[in-house]
Amino acid sequence: MIEDSTSRSDLVRSLTTAGWLAFVAWLLFLFRQIGRVTRVGEQAFAGVWEQRIEVLSFLVLPPNSLTLVPAAILACGAAWLSGLPESLSLAVQLRVVRWAAMVQVAIGSISIVSIVVNETGSPTEGQDIAQRLSGVAMAVAIVTVTAATERHSPGGASGD
Repeated sequence: MIEDSTSRSDLVRSLTTAGWLAFVAWLLFLFRQIGRVTRVGEQAFAGVWEQRIEVLSFLVLPPNSLTLVPAAILACGAAWLSGLPESLSLAVQLRVVRWAAMVQVAIGSISIVSIVVNETGSPTEGQDIAQRLSGVAMAVAIVTVTAATERHSPGGASGD
């Protein structure tokens, strides 16, 4: 029995560590995008803020929105396996991943509004919106599953 408990504890610790590393990978990509946003200048076809929103919204495009998925899967798996008591690091990880997904939803929403307002009549308007909606849907999925995991994990942490 001690071996099972030790094995489970080791697995939870490994999943939690891997989850933090996966989250840091997403965070580094976010910092890259923020760096690109700060270098945006006036363009002939769009204002500075339109361009900044566009560059930041790359975070929400489908391939890029998936960078947060491993962190969510690892955090949810570790939370479910952790049993009682759930570690503080793991509880924080679930929330941080969920909040990051909420940031992606906000960025995607702002980008969609910007496209609707500024690109009316553009031949790619619908496709651009669909791409952002795809990323927003992935982020909402992460929010949903991390919140449910937090509410129903064996550790019994309550969701926000």
